[in-house]
Amino acid sequence: MPKTSTSSSCTKWIATPIFVGLIGLFILDFWDAWHTPEIYPFGAEGPAADMWMYDSQSNYLQGSALTIGAIVLALIGVWRQTRSNFLRRLYFAPFAYWVLITVVRMAEHII
Repeated sequence: MPKTSTSSSCTKWIATPIFVGLIGLFILDFWDAWHTPEIYPFGAEGPAADMWMYDSQSNYLQGSALTIGAIVLALIGVWRQTRSNFLRRLYFAPFAYWVLITVVRMAEHII
């Protein structure tokens, strides 16, 4: 009997390029913030001055590294072959938290 595509494998192939693209974007942003900090509004100036990440270059780099780590964990969760779905979903927790915080911050600036 030929193997058919399942929703699980379809999700893997849709989620993987999205996560890899996000990782690439955040790595480029991390590199720019590290090597050309003058283009980032660190400190009290800029539109995002009240966000903790923009307090200093160090905070921004730490936040970017944590975001990259959360996306990598989510990517591992997509491809991990385990019997426990709970463990696979646990890999998504940091990414889900990052998405939630980002949406809340965006809503605060809109309102």
